[in-house]
Amino acid sequence: MSGYTHKQVMALAETGAIKSVELRGGAGGFGLFINGQALVSQRKDVRSFAKAETAFRYILELGLDRIDLVDLHGWQTGGAAAEG
Repeated sequence: MSGYTHKQVMALAETGAIKSVELRGGAGGFGLFINGQALVSQRKDVRSFAKAETAFRYILELGLDRIDLVDLHGWQTGGAAAEG
């Protein structure tokens, strides 16, 4: 999976190059997408936030104060995947 590492996202934030922020729900929590690219771990796995509040804090720490899209399809309380 290609995407941005934390270091790359920090560089984008510092230069004002972040144009869109999306939070997408899934079975394991929430994935964060910056400019259409997933936030990934150093192993290039999509970084998953177990709680939306943790993702909100991360976004605020980047100096951002908005989320353009929150997609809850595939997510349910407790982290179980939604059916349907």
